[in-house]
Amino acid sequence: MHDDAVTVPRAVPRAVPPVRLTPRPLGSEPQHPDIEDELEEIGFFVAQGLDEDAREALERLRAEHPEHPDLERVREIGGTLVVEPRDETPEEAVGEDVGEDVDAALDSIIADDQPLPLTPEGTVIAPHPSPAAPYAGGGPLENADSLMRELGLDRPRPGRITIVSEDPDRPPPPAPFQEEPPDDTTESGTVITPNPLPPAPYAGPEVAEVRPIRLVMLGDSGGVVDERVLAPGETLEIGRGGEVPWGDDPKLESLHARLEPVAAGLAVEAGDAINGVFRQIDARTLVRDGDAFRVGESLLTFECPNEGPDRGAYGRLVVTEPDGEPRTYAIEGDGLLVGREDVDVSFADDTYVSARHCRISCEGTDVFIEDLRSSNGTHVRLRPGDVAPVGTRLLMGHTQFEIRTV
Repeated sequence: MHDDAVTVPRAVPRAVPPVRLTPRPLGSEPQHPDIEDELEEIGFFVAQGLDEDAREALERLRAEHPEHPDLERVREIGGTLVVEPRDETPEEAVGEDVGEDVDAALDSIIADDQPLPLTPEGTVIAPHPSPAAPYAGGGPLENADSLMRELGLDRPRPGRITIVSEDPDRPPPPAPFQEEPPDDTTESGTVITPNPLPPAPYAGPEVAEVRPIRLVMLGDSGGVVDERVLAPGETLEIGRGGEVPWGDDPKLESLHARLEPVAAGLAVEAGDAINGVFRQIDARTLVRDGDAFRVGESLLTFECPNEGPDRGAYGRLVVTEPDGEPRTYAIEGDGLLVGREDVDVSFADDTYVSARHCRISCEGTDVFIEDLRSSNGTHVRLRPGDVAPVGTRLLMGHTQFEIRTV
């Protein structure tokens, strides 16, 4: 091949059935197209056992290229088609056959806008590109200022721009860098630095805000009878006697409870009350050993002793009525139904108890109590340290209160 020529591999398109365009090489004799892809396809059919497909492809190839020399590579041995490998022995370069006329032929082809010549393998022969002309100048470009203005390169560069996102969750951008002032140095080389600022005093843990509480006394129909507003730090004592609407409740003790607003609601401290202060439950509530409940006029206590009479698998329920002996019920896996009619624990003569008042159920190792939308509700006694949140209804004696915001 000529020294000034570079070879560019020709991209051969594939299609089924294959179609090949015969390029016109240097000289007048026609070139045979490359059918290597078709032969590989026949070999693939043979390898897959698709003999009929291989023979059909071969017949089609012979019909399209009847005198192609590569067809001799397909032979039938023992009733099976065999495609012999291609001879990869390099042929003599075309440039050597053309000789010194290659440059002239290429110049003529390029001038006439003719297709570039090809080797027998299909390689395009293209002339070497001319080298770039050297820069003839040596000094600054002429009219450089006008060229810079035309390209827009003479405009001043903008300063640094910080884009701040409007997303409130995105952290703020970092503060711009500021150089620290140089430290003072004595003649002996000692660096004098300013004293560091003292640490900020410890402010202690964050304390939740205590808000005023409104305690509303409710009547038998649920309406408001009276109310008291308790400011933060103020306490209210509930008891029998005095000029207060609840003072004539015979079930109240002289000092039944002491109330004080806290951050979580209302702190309730039982005074001399025998039965304490109860809150009305509004959901399925976990029962703990020693918990007591008010159902109508009676007191129900859950006990879980290690042994003893009437102890079931989950403990026992002790029922104390105003004028009766305590009754004990074993709590098994089926639980207990409490009410006035067709129940396990019956209060037939208590008009404050609904027909199906509440249910005691068992799940796993736990015991729960649930009000069944009774008329007067089911109440659980507050333990020492309990806080009643806003919205809770409290029962002290026969008087019912509700905790509300101001």
